[in-house]
Amino acid sequence: GCLPFKVNAKASIAYDYHVGVSNTSYKYRWFVTGGNGFTLNNDTTPEIEVVFTGKGTYQLNLEITNSAGCSYIAISDEINAGVEASFDLADARICLGAEVLVKNNSTLKPSRFDWSTNAGSAANFTFGGSEASLKFYKNGLFEIELIASKYGQCFDTLRKNIELIEVIARPVPQDSALFCAPA
Repeated sequence: GCLPFKVNAKASIAYDYHVGVSNTSYKYRWFVTGGNGFTLNNDTTPEIEVVFTGKGTYQLNLEITNSAGCSYIAISDEINAGVEASFDLADARICLGAEVLVKNNSTLKPSRFDWSTNAGSAANFTFGGSEASLKFYKNGLFEIELIASKYGQCFDTLRKNIELIEVIARPVPQDSALFCAPA
């Protein structure tokens, strides 16, 4: 989800062999692992609310201890808060006409990727899964942009510059008779 991302959780005990003993009670301890920012309210009650404020992959954990001292830790599936656009360029400076491979490294399970460049008709962009390739037909400094999104609600944008260099060779003729001994 987007940030902040709110999760409500409730403890559910499937079976406890100590149930039926007159003094059966439970202690709850909720805790979060991973990620880089969250608020956990009422971490010792059967129902809690967690608000994830930082991008990252988290897990919500619950340790339940019954009055006999038996404990069990339940671990949730991954919770991916936010979305992060990321890509690598094979090289940020290339020769005109060479193909550039772009590797998509976006994280936190985006559902869509939108690529663009400010090169207009000076570039040909080909997309394929986690990679894209570009071929530029004009020299200059251009920008490649990736917008990663999650279900059209969360967005993250990354831009990187790429410089196209045109190499022009101009041969200079030499007088082969130069430096020859007089005849």
